[in-house]
Amino acid sequence: MGYSLYLKGSGFDRSAWLDEIESKFVENESGGSLRISGMGYQLAELHEGFDREDELWLHPKGGIRGITVRNEGGETSLSLPTGCSDMDYAFAWELMRMGVAHGAVATDEEERDLDLTDAQIHEVTQIHQDFEWSALIASVNKNEGITLPVGGMIHLQITPEDAVEGAVALKGKLSARMANYEDAFVASLMMTSKDGKEYIVSNYAQIPSLISAQATLISTQGQNGAVVDEPIPASHFFACLGERVEDLGVLKYVPAIDFSLETELVDSLKAMPEEEAGLTGEDWATLAKAPCLVFILVAAADGKVDAKEIKAFGSILENHESLPSSILSKILGIAQQNFESFIQEIVADGRSPQDQLLGLADLLKSGKIPKEDAVVVAKGLLLLGKAIASASGGFLGFGSKISKEEKQALAVLELILVVGLLG
Repeated sequence: MGYSLYLKGSGFDRSAWLDEIESKFVENESGGSLRISGMGYQLAELHEGFDREDELWLHPKGGIRGITVRNEGGETSLSLPTGCSDMDYAFAWELMRMGVAHGAVATDEEERDLDLTDAQIHEVTQIHQDFEWSALIASVNKNEGITLPVGGMIHLQITPEDAVEGAVALKGKLSARMANYEDAFVASLMMTSKDGKEYIVSNYAQIPSLISAQATLISTQGQNGAVVDEPIPASHFFACLGERVEDLGVLKYVPAIDFSLETELVDSLKAMPEEEAGLTGEDWATLAKAPCLVFILVAAADGKVDAKEIKAFGSILENHESLPSSILSKILGIAQQNFESFIQEIVADGRSPQDQLLGLADLLKSGKIPKEDAVVVAKGLLLLGKAIASASGGFLGFGSKISKEEKQALAVLELILVVGLLG
């Protein structure tokens, strides 16, 4: 599904059209109600000049999914995917008007609509939008939630609870969420070496920020300089901030935080529990991915992932604070905040979950973690696997059946983690 407009004709000066978009919506700070969002400006790297190649993503302020501009065999298409806002549509129509002014030919229907006001554009597209938003809500309910990609960098999680009030309310919620992100600072990444290891460092300086999930260390800056003298593990930073952090897949959103008013938070950022002092950011990434590896290993063992297994896993992650072990609680908490990005990294790794878990087994045996804590982590992950396998089948939690493939996966998990650790 989706909605597309087309600019055609041999007389269309695409370069001049892009120049006007850049000058009118990017460089001109007083450009009126239609503006490219700060987030869109940074993620599309418009500060380095427009990419003149085949594809460009533009996100207007007040938009949800934005517009993808493609050059396809002499035609330029303006694509609006399912889940766009009225501002996305209004922006697309304005781009069409500018294209026609630069020699493009629109279809008869599009030509007729070019003089419409924003309110009239809403009326023209309402039937189409109603159908698409209804289909989107049906997908949310059928799949117990979906992920809506925005510009290839942001993944909006939509739950059935978000959609319960209908299309208009859901569109308002997503617009409000995107409004939080659209003027956030997209934090840069840099490589650094420490103790012979490479780390990816990002920064947070009290302003609303979008931070890459690839970062392994975070440099924190307050009004009077560094909040913590050295960059701290990203997993520790996000864990301390807790629910203030939003996992958007490739990026994480952190709202504005005035460190001068958050002495308890600053103390938490500075303090690393004694038993964790020997763990590097890379070590924490290995530990934090483990629950997701267990989930993939067990839930997908029989070739399908049951909705009940997903729900059981999510419930365990949500209740991580009730666990008596602080290190296991922290591992599950980080996994909850990074679930989507961790799954993507695990799949992109190319190795099987079993092979990736061998790295965790090595870490647990390395001595960096006290033996008793390492045993708790290993046994806790095995119990997690059993809970996931037991979730499907049965009635009201009774008589649940673990498949043959899931039993084999649990045996492999026990062999790698528990038997390997205890000998």
